[in-house]
Amino acid sequence: MTVFLGGGILAVVEASRDLLDPTHEVEQIQLVVAILFVSLFIEVTAVQEGWQEVKEQNKQKQPLVRFLKESRDSDLLLGFTENLFALGSVTIAIAGILLTALTNNPIFDSLGGILGGLLLIAAAVFLAKEFYSLLIGEGASSSDLMAIKHILADPAIIQIKDLRTLHLSPEELLIVADLSLKLAPDEEPSSFIDTIEQQIKQALPELRVYCYIESEEVAS
Repeated sequence: MTVFLGGGILAVVEASRDLLDPTHEVEQIQLVVAILFVSLFIEVTAVQEGWQEVKEQNKQKQPLVRFLKESRDSDLLLGFTENLFALGSVTIAIAGILLTALTNNPIFDSLGGILGGLLLIAAAVFLAKEFYSLLIGEGASSSDLMAIKHILADPAIIQIKDLRTLHLSPEELLIVADLSLKLAPDEEPSSFIDTIEQQIKQALPELRVYCYIESEEVAS
């Protein structure tokens, strides 16, 4: 994140300085284009590899942005996102330098540098926001939370006093709940809670779920 933020700011500052300099000229365009295309090849390869991993994990077929926001896998989030934004930045830089080569106008190269730098800054902000939530502890994704609440909508549960979730790792989810129950006379609260826990674990087969459910039975 620091590299993206620092690189983005430096790119914007340098490109803005060139943009305001009427004597600015782009030297050794062929070398610059060659370096950028090598970078493009590297980033495309990295993004393709990351995309395969994203497709394997995105079994719910969520839109890419939503999947990245809800992903609890920090390695995948960092690796794929940084390569994706880097690919966008390199593509913008190539477009700018090619337009400069075709028109002999260095303004396109400067604009490409500014836009590419802004994209890197946006990547740093996005990653900072996502990793901040992971560091302080992130709860279940919206789809997983919806599945949990659907199970807790059982008619015997008359009130959910408290419900909290916390990812201990990308594959581990802690669920803590406090419920008010209204059970049949012959039904034991412990048996009912065991059933609820099993239903939650079956609804989230890709996660190792730890349930701590407290209950209070309300008199009929």
